[in-house]
Amino acid sequence: MKVDNSRPLIFIGVLPIYRHVEHMLKIAKGLMPKGFSVTVLTGSAFQSAVELAGAKFVLTGGKADYQANAVFDSFKPGLEGAHGIHRSLLIDGIEEQHNALQALLSEVYSNSTKKVVFLQSCLYFGNSALILGGSGLKTRSDHRIDTGPMGSGLPPDSSAEGRTQNITGQKKFEEAMAPVQARYEEIIRIRGATAKTIPFYFDATVNLPDLFLQMSVPSLEYPRSDLRKGFRFIGAIPSSGTGTEGELPPWWNEVVQHKKKLVVVSQGTLNINVTDLIIPTLEAMKDKDVLVVAVISQTERVQKFDIPKNAHVARYLPFHELFKYTDVLVSNAGYGTVQQALFCGVPMVLAGVGEDKPETCARAAWAGVAINLKCLRPTVEQLRSAVDDVLTNANYRSRGQELAEEYRRYDTIVEIEAAIKEVCRPRRRGKRRLGADAALHMLKRLRRSSELN
Repeated sequence: MKVDNSRPLIFIGVLPIYRHVEHMLKIAKGLMPKGFSVTVLTGSAFQSAVELAGAKFVLTGGKADYQANAVFDSFKPGLEGAHGIHRSLLIDGIEEQHNALQALLSEVYSNSTKKVVFLQSCLYFGNSALILGGSGLKTRSDHRIDTGPMGSGLPPDSSAEGRTQNITGQKKFEEAMAPVQARYEEIIRIRGATAKTIPFYFDATVNLPDLFLQMSVPSLEYPRSDLRKGFRFIGAIPSSGTGTEGELPPWWNEVVQHKKKLVVVSQGTLNINVTDLIIPTLEAMKDKDVLVVAVISQTERVQKFDIPKNAHVARYLPFHELFKYTDVLVSNAGYGTVQQALFCGVPMVLAGVGEDKPETCARAAWAGVAINLKCLRPTVEQLRSAVDDVLTNANYRSRGQELAEEYRRYDTIVEIEAAIKEVCRPRRRGKRRLGADAALHMLKRLRRSSELN
């Protein structure tokens, strides 16, 4: 693809987690035909996928180059385990991410005057120190006043009493995650952050970028008065994998023929304990006149169990194709999976605990497109009842179709391209520095400092 030299360079920073990489590569594939040169910074496991997409690959090595499943498996459930997972996945690799980005910026700015736009996936903090070290920056607080703290799964409440409870809950959440916050602050201070106040790391992912682009639609978010300026919904891009997953299974034609109701069950790529959701769903559906498709990255974990005659198991299937025929999705509420289901109008049964899953479950149920079981490991009876309810109650399918229509009003790549143009406009004096501008300013300041020393 021909590069338009009048376009800014696009650097994409993404955690080495499958769904994160898949989504950012879809963005890369959408931008490159428009003349953008795209460089992706991520872990070694995704080098072939990045290069297959036609983008340039830059390794973020050391502690930023991990296997997410191994990280999750190495910690026990509970608060201490959550601290370890957050530090390992999000915080400990910041120095390597920072160094890789700084090396790229140094190379670009020493050879040209081209603008750079840095697109980062959610919870990628490799540029935090650069942004917080730039002059004229002011950090914001993203404390929620209309909703509870992240992970609580509480419904919205904008009453005076509700807002007091939400603020108190946010404070308690920050206190619980204080060890992770301390490590975040320590690392970015070492890398040159000079801002007087360092925001809470979950706030930073939303508030430090010049713009925050949310892959979703307004109908899936609570009515809120506390969203930051520069927050935008941009719809979703159909899921097509990274291009390294292989061929469709020999039984795929059964899905396409759609002679029976299709129940899909998926636990994503991180939760691989199949007894949480995969096996109970297969058991719940084994005597039903339906076709069940289970998607799990490590299929050998399922093969240890008796697979019902009405079920198939796959390591990977392209959701943008699978969900065209799906009547109900049973999921642990991975955000990307839920977005893809709603893009296709698929109603859901959700059972998610940990990370952002309680929030995703709660919002989907609030939007009228899902049943939220509010647990990690539902019983066979719970699953059978919930799936039957979704299949027989037309309101879930109808609401799913309404949301699908809303998603299709967005052209996600066009929205991202418009955001790139916006952040590349010359800033007025006194305005907050844009990300690349702040990074260049910080880089020059570090160089002057090293020359003086």
